[in-house]
Parts: sequence; structure tokens; C-alpha cells
Amino acid sequence: MLGGLAAGLYILGGRVARKTVSVFPYALVVYAVATVALIPICLAFDAPLSGLRTEDYLIILLMAVVAGLLGHTLYNWSLAHIRAAVASVFLLGEPIGSSLLAYAIPWIHQEPSLFTLGGGAVILLGIYLTARRVTHR
Repeated sequence: MLGGLAAGLYILGGRVARKTVSVFPYALVVYAVATVALIPICLAFDAPLSGLRTEDYLIILLMAVVAGLLGHTLYNWSLAHIRAAVASVFLLGEPIGSSLLAYAIPWIHQEPSLFTLGGGAVILLGIYLTARRVTHR
């Protein structure tokens, strides 16, 4: 519940902020706040911050570049151009991209289950129907 509330506030707040702040300063502040918030959480839960395998560092780098810099920055850019409700529906596609990456990266190669594939199809249909409805108004 708290995660959903935080996500809703983030989306609505981003929509308001992006009306007056360009995407790069906005993203810089968002990513800086996330970093400052996550470090104490990692320390509190005794999560290792160093000494990981090379493959693990590559996964972290991929997540930072693909999901963070490309995905979330493009998402934050879109908040100035489309309704927050529509943008939030597009966020539902994030697990699909994660599943594809988890399958495609050789040292992970996690095959999606039939439930994952079926759920992904339903999500993609919902995204398509939302996008179609918005563009046909």
C-alpha cells in the first residue's frame, strides 16, 4: 500500500514539477534523492555495497543505464507531455522489460513461466488499449 501511495505521489509530483523544470535537472534531483535514501537502507539491512562478483556489477550497471538513465529519464520527460494517469499505465510495462533482460543476459538466463508470459500479454494489451484510447480522442 505504501509503495503504491509513494508511486502515485511521485507520478503526480513529477507531472507538476515537469511543467516548470526541464528533464535533466529534474532527473538529477530525483536520482540524487534516491541514492541518498537507498544507502542508509542498504546499511540498515546489511546489504553488501562492495565485494560483489563482476557479473553482479555488470547487472547493476545495466539496471542503472537501461532502467534508470534511459527508462526513468524518458518516463520523467513524458510527464510534461502526457497525462499522469496514462504515464502510470505505461509503467506497468517495466516488469516486461526486466523479464526480457533477465532472459537475454547469459549469466542470468531466467526463463519466464507461462504465467509471466500470460500476464505480460495482458499488460501489453492494457497499455495498447490505453494508448489507443488517448490518441483517438
